[in-house]
Amino acid sequence: MTLRLTFKYVQFVFLVALLSTGILLLPSVHAADELTWQQLKETLQANSLVFKSEAMDVDIAKQQEKEALSQYIPQVGIQANSEYLDDLAPTSTTNANSGVSNIGDTFIVNQSAIQHSAVLSAQVTLLDFGKRKAAVRQSKAVTKAELEGAKLKVKEVYMQALPVFAGLWEVQEQLRLYNEQLALQQNKYSVLQRLQAAGEIGKLPVFEQALSLLDIQQNIERLEQQRIENFQRLERFTYTSYDVKRGAAPKLLLTSTGEESVALNLDTSTSPDFSKSPELKELDARMEQKNWEIYTVKRERWAPSLNAYGRLISFGSDQSSLTDSLENFDLRNSRLGLVLQVPLSQALSYKAKEDRLKLELEQMKLQQMEAEQQLQMEWRHNRERLKALPDSEKVMVESSRQAKELQTATDRLKMQQVVSTLDTLNTRIKVIDVMLGEIRNTAERWLLSERHKLLDVDSPVPALTSSKERS
Repeated sequence: MTLRLTFKYVQFVFLVALLSTGILLLPSVHAADELTWQQLKETLQANSLVFKSEAMDVDIAKQQEKEALSQYIPQVGIQANSEYLDDLAPTSTTNANSGVSNIGDTFIVNQSAIQHSAVLSAQVTLLDFGKRKAAVRQSKAVTKAELEGAKLKVKEVYMQALPVFAGLWEVQEQLRLYNEQLALQQNKYSVLQRLQAAGEIGKLPVFEQALSLLDIQQNIERLEQQRIENFQRLERFTYTSYDVKRGAAPKLLLTSTGEESVALNLDTSTSPDFSKSPELKELDARMEQKNWEIYTVKRERWAPSLNAYGRLISFGSDQSSLTDSLENFDLRNSRLGLVLQVPLSQALSYKAKEDRLKLELEQMKLQQMEAEQQLQMEWRHNRERLKALPDSEKVMVESSRQAKELQTATDRLKMQQVVSTLDTLNTRIKVIDVMLGEIRNTAERWLLSERHKLLDVDSPVPALTSSKERS
C-alpha cells in the first residue's frame, strides 16, 4: 500500500512538472538573433562606457600635448586703460611736488588728469636649454601611455567577458539537448506504462523512469535560471537588455561562417615577445614619461632661460578735458629687451625631487619585470591546459559519426523487428548523454583558445576609436 501511494504521488508530481515544462518550452514570440563572439566584441566597443572613458582619456592626453607645443608660440597681448586721476593733496603741496614721485613700487602722480593708454606687448623664449622640448616629449609619452592603457582595458574587458559568453553557450547547448532528451524520456515513460498495463513489466521500471523525468526537469529549471543570470552578467558588459523570459535573447554561436580561425601553435616552448604586449608597452611609455620628468627637473635646477620682449605704448592725457585727452592720444615709446633668469636658491628642493623621481623609475622597472613574468606564466599555464584537453571538435565529430551509425543500425534492426521501440529510445538517450559530456569540453577548449589569442602578442587587441569619432 505504501509503495502504491508513493508511486501515485510521484506520478502526480511528474504531471505537474510536465505541465510546467510545457509552459517553459512554449515557442518564443520574438525571433532570437544569432550572436557570435566577434559580434559581441563589436558591441562592447560600441556601447561600453568603460571604453568610452578610456577613449576620452586619450583625447585629453592629446590636448595636453597641444598645450605643451604651444610653449613655442610667442605670447602677444594688448592692454588698454582709460582712467580719471584725482589729486587729493592740497594745492600748495601739489604745486611744490609737481610731476611723478615713487616710493618702492608705488608711483604717485601729483596732479589730476584724464588719461588713456594702450600697450601692445610680445614675449618669446629664445633659449631654455631643453625645458620646452622635455615638456613636449613628456606629453607625447603620456599620450602613448594612454593609448596602450586603452588597449589594455579592452583586453581586460574581453578577458572578463570570455567566461560569461562561454558559460552562456554551454548552458544554451545543454538546454537544447536536455529538452530533446526530455521528449525521448517522455516517450520511454509512455512505452513503459503500456508494457506495465500489458503485464510485461512491473511497477518499478515505471517508477524509476518517473524519477528520471523529474531529474531532467530539475536540470532544465536549473539551467534556465543559470541562463537568465548569465545574460544579466552579459548586460553589464554590453549595456544591452536581453529579455530572456520572453524569448528575445539571441542564440549564441562560438564561430560563424566567414570568420577566420587563428591557428594556435601549442607545440612551441618559446613564449611570445611580451615587450610588445599592451601591459609592458604602457609601462614603457610611463617610464619614458618619468625619464623626461627627471630631465626637466635637472634643467630647472641649474639651466637659465633667455627671453626677449617688446612693447609699443600709446598714451594721451589732459588735466580736465576728455576730448583733449583723446586728441592727445598717440604713440609715445617702444621697448625691446632681453631677460636672463638663472635659478640659484632652489637647488636643494630640485635635488630631492630628482631623487624621488629616480626611485619611482626604479619601482616601475620592477613592476615591468613582474608584469612580464606574470604574462609568461599565464601564457604557459593556458597553453598546458589547452594541450591537456582532448581535441573536442574531433571527438564531437567522431562521437556524432558513431552515434549516427548506431542510430542507423538500431532503426534498421527495429524495421526488421529485431529490437523494440524501447531499445531505440534507449539508444537515442545514450547518444545525447555522450553529446552532453562533450559540451563542457568544447566550451572550455574554446574559452582557453580565445584567451590564448588575447595573450599572444601576434594577435593584437584593437585600439579604441576617438571619442569625437564615436559622437
